[in-house]
Parts: sequence; structure tokens; C-alpha cells
Amino acid sequence: GVFVGTYPIKVTIIAGTLAFVITQIAFKINKSKLNSQNTFYDTEIFFGNKVLKVKALLDSGNMLRDPISKLPVIIVEKEKLRALIPANEIDKIEDLLGGDEVVEESYNARIRAIPYMSVGNKNGIMIAYKVDWVKLEYQDEVNEINNVLVGIYNDALTKNNKYSALIGLQILERSTAENEFNTTFENKGKYSIC
Repeated sequence: GVFVGTYPIKVTIIAGTLAFVITQIAFKINKSKLNSQNTFYDTEIFFGNKVLKVKALLDSGNMLRDPISKLPVIIVEKEKLRALIPANEIDKIEDLLGGDEVVEESYNARIRAIPYMSVGNKNGIMIAYKVDWVKLEYQDEVNEINNVLVGIYNDALTKNNKYSALIGLQILERSTAENEFNTTFENKGKYSIC
């Protein structure tokens, strides 16, 4: 028989075929976890003494981060954010980008300008606010995450109002990774805090 290394070629072909099949099955299982039925998170955003509850879509294409702090960005519709940010502040967004407006000092340290690229917009800038923390809930899993930015999206994200925010995989990955090493938090029931 023909040998590859110390194995007969028949064993090598069978092993390669099995590895390919197992990889394909694993890929389909992971892909099914990200289907449209399973990608919506009940999200609470805490900002000062206010809380905003929104439905967020897990968007695997949302890799938006602050280039300096590397903090991930959750994108939220501007109209929803009016419940957190005073109208006189949130309506200054366009003027802020042009350098024509000044914000209140209490909001000044929270504001970030995030560069981004999207279809039809190669040099976009999104204004984001650093919020106190975010709570993400899916089925029985609840994560409370600090150090998150909330980017302001001026239009509606969907026509049927099924969701009004987008979260990226990096937020969930960071939550899992940081929780593995986090031993200095006050556990509030079954929550995990990053």
C-alpha cells in the first residue's frame, strides 16, 4: 500500500474526510446560533440616573470601536437616545461634527468621535457617548458590561421597528473573556460583570 508518513493513504483520506464533515457540521451549528430568531438581546443602557431599554440585534458585521480606547460601540437610533440624553444636547450632534457647537461640561468627557466606513460612506464620523454600563440579556444569560460606547445613528435601523440597536460580537467576546479573570466584582444573582 501507499503510505503518507507512517499511515496508509486510505486512513489519511478517511481522516481528512471525517475532519471536513465535522468542520462543516460545527460551522452549520454555529451559524444556526446566529440566525434571525436568536440574535435579539434585551438591552438596558445606564447613563447617569437614567435607563434606556431597547431591543438590540447581534450584528456580526459590527466591528466598530473607538480607535484610541479600543472600546466597542453599540449603535442606537437617535430617537431612542432622547430618553437618555437631553434634547438640547443630542440635537447638537451635526453642529459638533462641524466644530460649530459646544456641549455642556458634564457631557464633554463622555463624547467621542468615531471614524467608520460603510457602504456609500468611506469617511464617516459617528458621535458616541461613553455610558456607565450596559446590561445584555438573552434567554437565561445576563451580562453587565462596563466601558462601552453608544453611537448615535440618525435614522431608523429597521422599517418594522423590530430592533433599534446593533451590538457586535466583540462585546459578547469581551464579556466572556473578561469574566474568566474577573474575581473582584459584587455578584448580583446570576449576572456577570465586566
